[in-house]
Amino acid sequence: MIPMKDAETELTPLEEDCTGDVDRMLFEAVGRLRLALESGLKDQGNINLTEYNVLLHLAEQEDGSMRLGDLARTLIFSPSRLSYQIRSLEKRGLLERQRSAEDGRGAHAVITDAGRQVLRDCEQTYSRVVSILLCELVNKEEARVLHRVLKRLNQSLSINTLTSLARL
Repeated sequence: MIPMKDAETELTPLEEDCTGDVDRMLFEAVGRLRLALESGLKDQGNINLTEYNVLLHLAEQEDGSMRLGDLARTLIFSPSRLSYQIRSLEKRGLLERQRSAEDGRGAHAVITDAGRQVLRDCEQTYSRVVSILLCELVNKEEARVLHRVLKRLNQSLSINTLTSLARL
């Protein structure tokens, strides 16, 4: 097959199975983005991207808290992975674990003032890295297409779907 070309880059044709090397490029791009974000967040707030996302989701809640099961589903984490992150953030005073007032059985993670301050400290770094990597390196039409594709992927893939696909 002859590689297709556009004005800016050489593209290899997609194979009959529609994947070509899109999967590799996606994983590598996500990995590089993650490394850039991790580095900036460590320098600025001494947290990693996973911890940043936990704090961000809590801060976005009206009362600054989420039930742990809901937080795990939102972040696409196993309960054990979330427990590890919660313990780490709790030890540093960035969140607290509280018994559920609703039923007394479940637990909530609640962001603390210190956790909110770390988010504020890291916000500019996070925004700057994302802006450089995702806004300055792609044009508006590419960004719209990327948004549509990623939105569709996220909407159609659930943990059950991913687990089922992995077993094929």
